[in-house]
Amino acid sequence: MFIYKYMSFENFVAMIEKQKMYLTRVDCWDDVFEGYLITHLFNHINIQLSFCPEKIKMLKNLAFHCLYAQSWCSDENESDAMWRIYSQNKNGVRVKFECAKIQEDIKRIATKSIEIVNPFAVTYDKQISVNSQLTLSNITKDGLIYALQNKRPAFCHEKEYRFVACYLPEINFLQSIIKRKDTSDYDRLLRAFTDSKGPTLEYKYSMDGLKEVLLDPRAPGHHKETFEEYCKNRDFNAQNIEFGQSKLYTLN
Repeated sequence: MFIYKYMSFENFVAMIEKQKMYLTRVDCWDDVFEGYLITHLFNHINIQLSFCPEKIKMLKNLAFHCLYAQSWCSDENESDAMWRIYSQNKNGVRVKFECAKIQEDIKRIATKSIEIVNPFAVTYDKQISVNSQLTLSNITKDGLIYALQNKRPAFCHEKEYRFVACYLPEINFLQSIIKRKDTSDYDRLLRAFTDSKGPTLEYKYSMDGLKEVLLDPRAPGHHKETFEEYCKNRDFNAQNIEFGQSKLYTLN
């Protein structure tokens, strides 16, 4: 199986030069609706347990700060919409990776605290039930991951495939607070957990997982030359990495 990611040319160069990619903390994503089921859950908790708004906000922040993810596209067919969204200056690229290689690379960042979740395809569903999956009794890894497995149908063109990492001790800690229905003894520790999580988790990827790089079909000729020269200088030919400009808009 192969997976694909559209990105700016600058991010592509940084990816190649550093040979690193990142899982991003969910609350740092651009889409404010990501993980909205988690927000619904904590609104539900507030009704049931009558925690003060500040403490509910702290608990919700901890839940979001426990979750990191990276999104890819599973569709081998190029998408006009994806080029326009992720290559707005018309000089971006689409990289093609072997999924199993990325999964192996991400697994290497696992620790006693960080668990790597099995990757999954996102479901685009109009009818996402909040209470059927996320309840007070299952604020667990699986319950929180469920919130990342579903998106609104408006995003179905992305055909997302996600890798997720989570901080298990913090999730267990969060669950214990809600079960106790009391945060009075944990405020300081809760803030420490929330504040200690950086915006990204980086991982080093294997170059042999990179199979192809396509340049935006709208890129001007001078940028195509820059792109091709860069790929040649990085020995893509010797590494059997295909590269070239997309022919999405070329008529046969």
